[in-house]
Amino acid sequence: MTYIIYPKNGKIKVTNRVTREVQKSDYYIHCDPKGKVVSLIFKDGHKVSYSFKRFHEFTGESYEAWLRKVASSLKIYVPDEVAAKVIEVMGG
Repeated sequence: MTYIIYPKNGKIKVTNRVTREVQKSDYYIHCDPKGKVVSLIFKDGHKVSYSFKRFHEFTGESYEAWLRKVASSLKIYVPDEVAAKVIEVMGG
């Protein structure tokens, strides 16, 4: 199951399919817990992705360490509560 998280009127909405509302947002976050990938996609098409597989290959660290890295990295771009929701969806 994959999830799309996006802010709507200052509130976080979580859905499992892309809608027009998502496309109207400034950004949305695609979470794939099964594939262990989180992608932050901006309205202009710019994309930032975080892959557990790549992280683990380079560092040898655990999934929990990766989730902490994702949370701290996302906070550069999105509010804390959105980053926290991503971690919740990813199983952290």
